[in-house]
Amino acid sequence: MNEENVILILDASAIINYLAKFGNINKEAYITTSAINEIRSETSSLRIDQLVLTGKLHIAHPDEVYIKEVIRTARRIGNIHDLSNADIETLALALKFVKEGKKAILITDDYSMMNVAYALNIRFKSLLVKPIREYREYIYICQACRFSTREPSSDLKCPHCGGMLVRRIRRRIRIKASQEGL
Repeated sequence: MNEENVILILDASAIINYLAKFGNINKEAYITTSAINEIRSETSSLRIDQLVLTGKLHIAHPDEVYIKEVIRTARRIGNIHDLSNADIETLALALKFVKEGKKAILITDDYSMMNVAYALNIRFKSLLVKPIREYREYIYICQACRFSTREPSSDLKCPHCGGMLVRRIRRRIRIKASQEGL
């Protein structure tokens, strides 16, 4: 991929790891307010403020239509319980740029975010962990009555018998190296 005109979308851990690995941001980069709010380190917060003031990092909020699409996709593939609101907004921001025809790459070390990004056709790159090598769709199955669903309740209780729902892999797709980020 041509690295010119690439937009980076950073989640909370990625901004810290990106700065630690590369020292500075040298591409157009975006982060959401909710992702910034997840950052607890005072040093990282000061670096983010400096990057925003110098115009190297932009704070943006995704449109509701993209947030809904991310939630719908995460529910469909069984990753909704693994994502925070900040994760959903970060994915939605990346989706917005992709839908606008921009070359956006999500920078994250979160496997669930990578999985949902793959489902949404968002390119991704990890910094400290190996990127996912297979896309997975999950299903939740009741251990007692064998009821199954892709969209469990937040307490992971079976709506039929009250038993616990456990997550199982429903489908796997091997990811080719050409489908990964940078």
